[in-house]
Amino acid sequence: MKKNVTELVCVIDRSISMRRREKQVLCCYNRLLEDYRAKEEKCFVTTCLFADKVNILCLHNEISFVNPLTRGVYYVEGSTALFDAVKITFRHVDECLEYLKDEIKKQIHVYLITDGMDNGSVEVIHKEFEALIQNKRETGWKIQIIKPECGG
Repeated sequence: MKKNVTELVCVIDRSISMRRREKQVLCCYNRLLEDYRAKEEKCFVTTCLFADKVNILCLHNEISFVNPLTRGVYYVEGSTALFDAVKITFRHVDECLEYLKDEIKKQIHVYLITDGMDNGSVEVIHKEFEALIQNKRETGWKIQIIKPECGG
């Protein structure tokens, strides 16, 4: 019988357009961590913060070692390279998952925490982004876009 392993992947927008949404972003991410910690299965976390640059905070770390997100780590800056950030993060996750044994049943849950705007990607265009998301969904990845409300 295969053992269930979940890879929780969070790609979090910290561009200027996320100003006044900081509290909601922190709550959303930290709630996801709490929810996945409460589950009875093994869980690894990959977290990416992005604006015009991509910052991988953790890559395939066991959830018990992942700290909540704070204002000291999450702050807004720069433009929005959403498409580039997703491609870069997915590539890193693919590389990590490549080494998992076949007897492990992998579940990949992706949360894009963003307002959905992109004005800074230089590697990936919208059409490629949509194709990448569609391809991952077809291989079983569960992908959700979470749009935090402004100022709440």
